[in-house]
Amino acid sequence: MKQVFYRSLQQFVGIHTLLIGLFPFYLSVFLWNKGLELWKISFAVSLIALGFLVGMELWNRFRVKLSGRMFVGLSLLLEILMLVVLSLDVSMLWWLVGFSYGMYNGVFWITQRMLFFDALESQQSGKQFGNLQILVFILLQMSILLGGLVLENFGFIGVLWGSVALSLVFLFGFLWQSHWEYLFYEVKKIPSLTFRDALHFKDEMSSRSIFLLDGPLLYLEGFFWLITLYQFTNENYFQLGLVVTVIALFFAASFWFLKNSIDRLPIRFTYRLGVFLYVSSWVLRAIVPELSSLKTIGIVVLILSFFTSFFRLTFNKRFFDVAHQTSGHRYVYFKSSYSQVSMLLFFALLGVLFFYVEAGLFELQMVYVVAAVCSLFFLKYRISS
Repeated sequence: MKQVFYRSLQQFVGIHTLLIGLFPFYLSVFLWNKGLELWKISFAVSLIALGFLVGMELWNRFRVKLSGRMFVGLSLLLEILMLVVLSLDVSMLWWLVGFSYGMYNGVFWITQRMLFFDALESQQSGKQFGNLQILVFILLQMSILLGGLVLENFGFIGVLWGSVALSLVFLFGFLWQSHWEYLFYEVKKIPSLTFRDALHFKDEMSSRSIFLLDGPLLYLEGFFWLITLYQFTNENYFQLGLVVTVIALFFAASFWFLKNSIDRLPIRFTYRLGVFLYVSSWVLRAIVPELSSLKTIGIVVLILSFFTSFFRLTFNKRFFDVAHQTSGHRYVYFKSSYSQVSMLLFFALLGVLFFYVEAGLFELQMVYVVAAVCSLFFLKYRISS
């Protein structure tokens, strides 16, 4: 039955990965292209965090009441809802775009993390997280390339109908299978979790501080950095997707090696190395716009992408190992709660700052420098073994 569960998890993560690459991956660039200033994009990210918290509440309420099939259907409908909102006047409804995208993120990501936690085997979290990342890697690169091609040639309406069609194919092609109920069997048994529970959470490994730190950095890493990278691809969606795909393929072999060996490496050394490489990645992000040679920029982007991937693998291994050793599903829920609250506050403050200084790409470089300094605090995540 473990194989059935893992195959179901792959299907669930796979369809959402395809949908994310088709458009949500490009959301920050799309908003930038629509003429939104950085302060509005920052506030949109803050609202993504608020929507995420609402999505987590939806997950908490409906995971027991809905069948596994209906729950998967709900996650797909929330993604389509976000796209429908985007088809309206983005310049006026950017706040609603952020909130609706956050709700989709909240339902999908908390579900994925809980299911992945159930799929893990003791002391194999690095390898298993890596296995799932390989699947995500392949599907994401395919859909990013397709999404960039569609956006560049057919505009947003193309990805809207493409996403609807893909969702319908999955709904009618896979959801009739009975294994979906088994996929959510353990999730349905989790006791009710509330934000009040998260407020009282504290441990000896500085987990709460790490969770607060990780939220803003994740979105600086995947949302704002994409805007910077977009400037070096002639502001072309397909070229941006092609660059991201080349980077991913370049590191596929090394990532395969890392995910198979990370569980055997010294925990303290591996994690600390990951943190220092992550700090270096932010320093490199800050200096990329100052480079004049496209060849040099390409090499630097490859290096910082590897540094980030290595850190994320070591950090996620550490996170899921701690979750297994401590409070299990509750630990996963607490992480999402604290990360989103810190995102909400950080990007709201960043939005205020960007509004008064009329921020551009130079100001983003300064934010990357601050991120480099803050990343050092990941060393507070104590390693007990």
